[in-house]
Amino acid sequence: MSWRTAMKWALVVALISLPIASEGAPRVKRSRGRASAQNQFDATAKKVDLFKAIDSKQVLAQFIPQTPGLAVLRLVNDSEEPLTVEVPLMLGAKPQLPPGGGGGNRNINLALYGTTQVPHAMAGVVSPDWNPGVEKKRVKRKSPRRPAKAEANEDADAPADDAAVDADDEGAQPAAKRRTRRPAKSAKTDEDAEDLKPAALKNAQDATVATVPLPVGGEQDLPMICVGLELGKPQPRPAAPYTITELEEATKATEIKSLLQHISKAKIVDPGAAQVLAWRYTSRKTWEELVGTGLVLLPQLEAAKELDDKITGGAAIKE
Repeated sequence: MSWRTAMKWALVVALISLPIASEGAPRVKRSRGRASAQNQFDATAKKVDLFKAIDSKQVLAQFIPQTPGLAVLRLVNDSEEPLTVEVPLMLGAKPQLPPGGGGGNRNINLALYGTTQVPHAMAGVVSPDWNPGVEKKRVKRKSPRRPAKAEANEDADAPADDAAVDADDEGAQPAAKRRTRRPAKSAKTDEDAEDLKPAALKNAQDATVATVPLPVGGEQDLPMICVGLELGKPQPRPAAPYTITELEEATKATEIKSLLQHISKAKIVDPGAAQVLAWRYTSRKTWEELVGTGLVLLPQLEAAKELDDKITGGAAIKE
């Protein structure tokens, strides 16, 4: 066989084997670069209560302390369907006790919480600035079409639309000169203000909740503003293990709810004053007794008194 014949047969074999190899190779899906909609609501998603979703293992919830007064509530959809989770704005959080309970081992406490003692329980409210990033629907307003300036300048006396203007009408004006009055802006109502609020502050039936969209495998972090509930116990280190609870399970002091409500509505709240006031509500101590603990500074005390006047009028605890 000559070398030319061998080259021809080699070329034929290569052309035949090429489509076979391409059919056997796995196809790679090309991504169009679209980001997954983690923060968009799904109208078909099932609505679930947070604690019921946790009990049924549909949602994984983790309360993560960050800095004194701040934490994050992390929610992960562990189900096989998209969910819309209704989270109470106000929650409690208790430290997870080490194996065996008690929390008496200083070394174990130090490893878990970053302190030799079990840290305090906490109460928190979803930050008023939190918003899941829902796309707002814009209402298209119909406005009269203005004629082009060039057309208006060419013939200012001629009507732009013969059908719109009657030539025999002496009071008629050219369309180019007509001005359409804009409707007066209506005063803002309470309903309008409610629509402008972040989703976390909208009411759902009788309970105030944060509506959290969670697609399959989706994750959301809700920023929380927190106060400690146990005077004398230390602050937890960041990411110390905590378990979320109903607010009523974390504290019996009803004034804490009023404090959290004020925090959720106010734009600026002194975290030190809020913490001192929370200690006063939970410990039932007088202002002088709080100063005697050595944990409260005088500037914080005065700020806490002013905050107490705004919340309860200073009559929350009778001394």
